[in-house]
Amino acid sequence: MTPAPALRRLLFLSLFLSLFLSLFCGGPAVAALDEAPGFYVGRPILALAGHPDAVALLRQVSGGQQRALAAALRAPGPPIALADGRYLFAHACLATGCAMDGVFFGFDVTASRLYLLLNRDGTHVLQVPPRGAIWPAALADPVAAFGAAPRRLTFEAP
Repeated sequence: MTPAPALRRLLFLSLFLSLFLSLFCGGPAVAALDEAPGFYVGRPILALAGHPDAVALLRQVSGGQQRALAAALRAPGPPIALADGRYLFAHACLATGCAMDGVFFGFDVTASRLYLLLNRDGTHVLQVPPRGAIWPAALADPVAAFGAAPRRLTFEAP
């Protein structure tokens, strides 16, 4: 087979696969998850990392901490909960404790915005939004339950 027909065949196959996946694996099913944050409540924190809107954001913000973040997201912790009908959140910690190796993960399903704290080897290595940004008041108690947030984390007035 010459290169041109092989390339056309590959292009056709990729377009067909893309259409098939969007029709049968995405579309209304994924949209229904976005509209129903209650679907995630009670599940482990790793399920929240798989939220369709959160996946790309996590890749962008994790930088050189991808392995540490992946390990922390697989650690045990309380299940995902919902605050103010729009903030999904959970935290997880390795056996060494949240201050040593833990993650707090919040996600605003309305604005598709991440709230993330990652501690690794006793050091605070990642915060999204960055230091100085104001976090929603609805996440103040969940972050306090995480117990390993930086001292200067600022929350909006309730």
